[in-house]
Amino acid sequence: MEITYLKDLAMELEVKGRRPVGRPKKTWSKVVEEDMKKLNITEDMAEDRKQWRQLISRLTPGVGN
Repeated sequence: MEITYLKDLAMELEVKGRRPVGRPKKTWSKVVEEDMKKLNITEDMAEDRKQWRQLISRLTPGVGN
């Protein structure tokens, strides 16, 4: 598969090295899902650019102003 977008690169990325015994493999998409759940953000909210900017500006005051 040819990777033409950064998203594709992130989805296919494999980190070299070892993780501790018994620790489950964590994918980028699972981490994003967990973060969205912690912040009470749904996929619909993330896809609405105006709503996304409002959410992020409240969560990260002073950044990007």
